[in-house]
Amino acid sequence: SVTLAANLVSVTATVTDNDGDQQSAHFDLGPQITIYDDGPALGSLPPGQLPNESNAQATGHFDIAPGADGLHDLQITWIDTNGNHYTSVYDSLNGCAELNTPAFTLDVYADGHYTFELIDATAATYENVPIGSFGDVPNGANDKISNIVLFGADDQSIGIYADIHGTGGNNKVQIHNESEIGMAGGGGNGLDKGNTITIDFHSDPNASGGPHAVELGGITLSLSQGNFQGTYTWLTNTGDSGTFVVGQDGTVHVYDQNMQELPGSGGTVSGFLIDPANPFSDITLGNDLVSSGPSFKLGGVSIMQTILPHDATLDFSITATDGDGDTSTSPLGIHIVASDSDGNFLFTATHDADVMVGSYAHDTFQFNSVSDSPNNRSLHDVIQQFDVSLDKLDFSNISGITNVVVKEVSSLHDVHPSSSTVDVGTIVIYQALGGTSAMVLANDGTHGVDATHADMMVLLTGIQHGMLTEANINLHA
Repeated sequence: SVTLAANLVSVTATVTDNDGDQQSAHFDLGPQITIYDDGPALGSLPPGQLPNESNAQATGHFDIAPGADGLHDLQITWIDTNGNHYTSVYDSLNGCAELNTPAFTLDVYADGHYTFELIDATAATYENVPIGSFGDVPNGANDKISNIVLFGADDQSIGIYADIHGTGGNNKVQIHNESEIGMAGGGGNGLDKGNTITIDFHSDPNASGGPHAVELGGITLSLSQGNFQGTYTWLTNTGDSGTFVVGQDGTVHVYDQNMQELPGSGGTVSGFLIDPANPFSDITLGNDLVSSGPSFKLGGVSIMQTILPHDATLDFSITATDGDGDTSTSPLGIHIVASDSDGNFLFTATHDADVMVGSYAHDTFQFNSVSDSPNNRSLHDVIQQFDVSLDKLDFSNISGITNVVVKEVSSLHDVHPSSSTVDVGTIVIYQALGGTSAMVLANDGTHGVDATHADMMVLLTGIQHGMLTEANINLHA
């Protein structure tokens, strides 16, 4: 807006009576006049949630009005965790602000939509966890010793357990001094010719859902008590195999099945690394090549534990500028969701109109409150790439919803929260014949007992007609 300067516009008023007498007054109108310029109006951009998978893509829609002066520029700004500033390039021909980085791209279009693509997923890393003790284990020899709690260097449980078993003749597994794995019987306390030791790594067997395999990147071993010189074998459950050769001076060289020396090879009997090409959850060590004289015990174990990526949120600022420089700015948040240890994803709705994108694994889209999904026709949650054979909509934390109904309509455009019938305590799945989307409306009675009012609305795109069913809905227990 612009307010006129003093004395730029003035008026003099003169009053004359019947016999010709006059009185005049001067009025300065400049400060009283304000001229308003209609600048651009940029609406809220729906936040995106997508899985930590390469080439995952989210598309959201928003309102934008350029104003009478027309849209001159769209700009994206972003500051990374190191304080580096990034600014987009505006393609005026296509009306698109383009922000390109090695990790992702973000395009914001003047027609009111954006596309975010994650180029490369954040990979898992590995952490070396030294095992100082095998914990409380039974004395004597055993065919198998199960659920040994592995501890870190600070003697705190890291939530990894091991099952250890041996094969070969009458030999059995034995723990020596609470830190050495050996074999009892047969040729003594070592790993004689024809013997193997297998170590299986898993999670807490008493946890909900039972144990699952713990994936490792590598394992560091040390040897004790014995004439170690010779060649031994190793084999993982994911198909990698090879040998490790112990020299007369105690140096250990590790090879794969193609006799290629592995990274980290060249340690000693006090500590050497087996680093296979693929992660694994169990490894078998064998003595198939050395005569019965030389043998060894494992004097300690360090594991390369998988460290899964964490969730990440990227906060952008989007600015629209019109022809004479007026601006309007709105934020955009992109949440990259990391998988759990089983490779599955949990997406949690917020109070905004979210855009959530499914993965190639099992996905759960969780709603904890009816306010997590707005019920406005033009403002609601959108789920893209929902796999009806794998994925779930989870309403189990909303106690007022206990029933699911499937209805067919001629068009989803006929579905509206304020007019479509949704009984209290019910979720209705609306699907249009021949359509590729589904609309889910829910009524938990929050707004009163009203059979024509939905408290929340979710649109699922790319769903074949009839494919979304009650089996895809989790309700309150």
